[in-house]
This record gives sequence, structure tokens and C-alpha cells, in this order.
Amino acid sequence: MSLMGIDIGTNSCKAVVFSVEGKPLASASHSYKTYSPKPDYVEIDANLFWDAVIKSVREVASKVTADPVSALAFCSQGETMIAVDKYANPIRPAFMNADNRGVKEIKELVSQISREDLYQITGEPVHTMFGISEIMWFKKNEPDLYAQTYKIVSCEDFMMMKLGFDPLCNYSNCCRTFMLDIRKHDWSDEILSVAGICREKLGTPISSGQFIGYLSKSSAELLGLNQNVAVVSGGHDCPLAAFGSGAISSNVAADQAGTYEGVTMAASTPNTSKEALAVNINTYCHVLKDKYISLVLFPAGFSTAWYLSEFAAADYIEAEKERISVYKYLEQKVQELGTAPTGIFFMPHFVGACNPYNDVRSTGTIIGLTSYASRHKIYKSIYEGIAYEFKAVTALLNEYVGNFEDVYINGGGSKHNFSLALRAALSGKIMHRMQCDEAGCLGAAMLAGMATGVYKNAEDAVKQAVHVIDKVEPNPLLAKKYAASYNLYQNIYPSLEKIRELRSTI
Repeated sequence: MSLMGIDIGTNSCKAVVFSVEGKPLASASHSYKTYSPKPDYVEIDANLFWDAVIKSVREVASKVTADPVSALAFCSQGETMIAVDKYANPIRPAFMNADNRGVKEIKELVSQISREDLYQITGEPVHTMFGISEIMWFKKNEPDLYAQTYKIVSCEDFMMMKLGFDPLCNYSNCCRTFMLDIRKHDWSDEILSVAGICREKLGTPISSGQFIGYLSKSSAELLGLNQNVAVVSGGHDCPLAAFGSGAISSNVAADQAGTYEGVTMAASTPNTSKEALAVNINTYCHVLKDKYISLVLFPAGFSTAWYLSEFAAADYIEAEKERISVYKYLEQKVQELGTAPTGIFFMPHFVGACNPYNDVRSTGTIIGLTSYASRHKIYKSIYEGIAYEFKAVTALLNEYVGNFEDVYINGGGSKHNFSLALRAALSGKIMHRMQCDEAGCLGAAMLAGMATGVYKNAEDAVKQAVHVIDKVEPNPLLAKKYAASYNLYQNIYPSLEKIRELRSTI
């Protein structure tokens, strides 16, 4: 028997089939593109999510006919909101997780419920990325479409409806709407009342790892799977990636190095202290029963994607000549530059700043360009900026959540040796690289396995399916080389406050 995890990400859907031992047996991925009709608007046709799921699942299922899939679960980015009719047809384009149009709506909410009280209820610092701001905007600005809407759902609710089930949403994804009471595990009546949102418009919150049902004949045929495949509730990508990395104890952290980079720690109770709120730590429901996570975030993969899109044409050509990936080629170019700092400071705030500032006004910034700034120096500086951000957010976890030495890293950012070494050196953490760099998919597959009796519990799932391939320990000499540069980097964000204020008036 095999288990499938399906990750509905910001830019693509990936389906991976695993053995019980956590070995990837087959994978497939299909991408989609968001668009911005106006500044701060980020949308997508939600049918693209479903199309990508169908294509990815069919492709991967065709590769494992000798060991067919027995159960599946979804992993997804959690803030995207989709308005649908009773038949799961989108009413309008989906509001993506990077959409920041709801500034006025969030201010209205905070004017009636304080930031402190909202944090106690949701475990989340106030931010426009959360689904509530887009729903409030939707109701106010498109009332006719809002009235036609049967449900406003997350990616997982949407998939459940497409598969013929009720709109069911796991607690961890519900938390990313900014409407769930994390202690009651239900929608907050107080928040819904102030926001003017009827709970009937929302999906039903349920625990992660809950057996939902078996695929219908039509759904199974559409996905290329057997009809007896069990569907299990999944989770938000950050806690699922933490589970899929084996970071289930309170003295280690997991790093999901993707488009957003999220560093998480598990906890038995939510940390909603004033100190945690002051630095905007997210604390919300885990995918594991009766557990919570503390999460710090920063934008990361947006920057490398931007470089590859705008500057890497020649790099792709050279990589093809050498018959290696463009990432491998760029890694070689970074190595040729040596271990000294580039002198270029790249702040990767392409969609605003996350911890500790939580500032949507912040933008990607490059300081230090000269005539000697080659494109490969700029590429290296991107990873320097990511490492600076990593050091800052792990320091926050250390101070406000708990001490830890080990970080289990997965995702695209884990593949770059220089970046991993710099993260370790600057943060002082031991970076463990996972055998499976699709930890979100693995975590979802492990949930599916737990729900269907393949694994006894979370500890058994980790023991059988999660494996570390190598680790990178902190290099004091490298840290010393970068100490002054990191200190300078820390001054960039506060020094640009006047620029942010003026830019907001344009």
C-alpha cells in the first residue's frame, strides 16, 4: 500500500506518493499563475487549482500501479479564500494569500476588537493576508456576488467539495482565516459578528487527520485512482511540513524553506503572551491532536523566483550546455565568489515584512549596487538576505518560545549548500537536511496513514517515515565574516520608515 500527499502551493500543485517507510515512489507537479489586476490585489482562477490537482494526481497515480494509493490528504497554503456556489463553481477569482487589499477592513475590525483581544482569540497578529479581510472587502465591494455565494472556502474545503464531500476545513487552515477561536476549535462568534460574516457562509472546522470518506466512482475515475482510496483531512503547509520533518517535540524547530519561509516549534498550549504579540509570533492549531505551533515567517522564495524570471536567461543557457539544473549552475557561481560577504544588501520583502514587523508597506530593497555588482553577486546577496532574516526569526523563537539547537529543513531552500551553511553560521543552529524535501506532502501522507491504521500514532509515523540525510553545523569563522554585515542589515528596515510613509501617500 502507498500513501499520497497533495500540496496546493502558491505557485503549483505537487502530488507525491510515498511508501510506508517514507520513500517517495513517484511525484508530479503542475504550476499555475496568479495575477494582480490592481496594486495589492493578487487573484487566481480557482479552477486552476482543481485542474492542477487532477493532472498531478493522475500523472503520479499512473506511476504506482504496482503499489496503488490507499489513502490521501491535502497540504495547502492557508489564507487563500474562494467564493463558490453549491456545486463548487467559483463565483469570482480567488483571493490569494499575498492579497493585501483589505487594509481598511482590518482597521475596521481592530477599531471594535483590540489587537490584544484578537490575538487571544486567534493566536495571530493582525495582518491583511488573512482571509477575513478579503471576505469583508468582498461583502462591501461586490455585494451582489457575495449574496450569490454559497460558501467562502479555503483550498482544502474547495477540494473536499470538488470530491463530493461537504466543505470541511481542518483547524490549522481555519486559523489562517483569522476567524477561528484556537482554544474552542470553532469559529469565533465575536469576530464573525463584528466582521458581519455569517458562519453559514463558511466551511465546517474539523481536526486534521480525520477520516472523511472514500472516493466516489466518478472522483476516482477522474483522478485515476481506485474507488476505495480513503480521503483524510489535511493541514496548513507549515505545521504539516514540521510533522513531515519529524519536529514534533518542543525543543526542536522545523524550517519550511519555500515561497514563504516558515520556522515552527510545537507546543502543548498556545503562546498568546504580550511579549509574543509584540514580535508578531503566530501561535495556532497544529495538525497533531491537542497541540499547537509557534510560527515565525519571512518572504523568501519570491526573491529567487524573481531572479530566475528577470536575470537568469544566460544562466539557463549555460546550465543546459553543462547538462545540469540552473540551480546547480548558480550554486557553482556562488562558490566561485568565495565566502566573503558580497557587500550588497538584499531585503527580500517582496510581499511585505513578516516577523517581527508585520508590515505590508515594506518592499524588496537592494542597497550597495556598484558597477562591480554582477548578476551572480546579486543572486548570492539574495541568499545572504534570506540568511539574515532566518537568524532574526530564530532568535525570536529562542527568546519568546523556547531554546533549541536543531532545525529540520525542507523545501527548495534546503538544496543550496551555501545558503544552508550561512543559515547555520549566522543563527548558531544545526541544520538537518531531510531525505524528503517535500515534507508538507509527506506530513499529509503520514496523516492519511495514521487515520487508516498504517501508523499507530505520530511518533510511529515519524519513526518509520522521516529520515535525515545530512546536517550542517555552525561555522564560527563564517559567522565572524558576516557579523558586521548582519548588524548593518538590521538597520535597513528601520532606516526606511520615512520612505515607506512617503510611498504610501503616492
